[in-house]
Amino acid sequence: AIAIDPSMPTRLYAGTGGGVYEYLAIEPCVPGPTTLCLSGGRFKVITRWSTTGGQSGSGQAVALSGDTGYFTFFNPGNVEMLVKVLNACGLNSRFWTFAGGLTDVSVIMTVTDSQTGAVKSYTNPQGVPFQPIQDTVAFDTCAAGATGGARPYDGSAAGWLLPPSVTKSFRAGAPTACVANATTLCLNNARYKVQAQWLTRDGTSGAGRVLPLTSDTGAFWFFSPNNAEILVKVLDACVEPFNRYWVFFAATTNVEFTLTVTDTRTGQIRSYFNPLNNPASPVQDTDAFATCL
Repeated sequence: AIAIDPSMPTRLYAGTGGGVYEYLAIEPCVPGPTTLCLSGGRFKVITRWSTTGGQSGSGQAVALSGDTGYFTFFNPGNVEMLVKVLNACGLNSRFWTFAGGLTDVSVIMTVTDSQTGAVKSYTNPQGVPFQPIQDTVAFDTCAAGATGGARPYDGSAAGWLLPPSVTKSFRAGAPTACVANATTLCLNNARYKVQAQWLTRDGTSGAGRVLPLTSDTGAFWFFSPNNAEILVKVLDACVEPFNRYWVFFAATTNVEFTLTVTDTRTGQIRSYFNPLNNPASPVQDTDAFATCL
């Protein structure tokens, strides 16, 4: 027997095993300090993080667009995760979940379809650079309300693709000022110029368009401002034993792109290349710029 709260909207879905039914509570998504409501407000996204030192908490949510948002963990100026939920009902009859992170702490991200109650959860282990999520079979709930339309999370990692490494290169240039514009981020007190170029399978190409977030962090979109593709930050680690500026980025795309980071004071340039059709690896480059002095 299932106890149903009459004050809460609910639905019952016929199971496939001998008439077994699954009960799913239906609750609207309400945006809040720790909750994103994405894809037209339909999908609720929350995160929990924990560190090796025993710290833990809920990710603090910031909406960027109707489909995209990000989470901070320790400091509102330090973005840790980018996430988006896309309506691909016209492509493969699914809603897609994409996420990228700039962290290696333990993270559990939970995504709930508020129209059906279907839930998927994604876990990044402690000490592992956050692996990109490009789950193109996440929610088979385009026909919300149809019998069997909800599919609760079954504990599998189907559709979670672990990508190859991004290629990094180095070159030297002339010192120049960073001027922020539609295709240029100026990070870490405007010292570092960050730009992106992308290429699709059909030969379409362009410059990444900027979504400024904080003084150290920003994002780029390629095809729509609602659909962020790269989250990047440049951090000052000019203390012993590091004495470096760090470059962290994560992408929620598998198109070809080159991310270029320039130290405008020295002219040194780091370029990171992701090949076509490969979900981009997370980059946590703690040896990026030895230019603290």
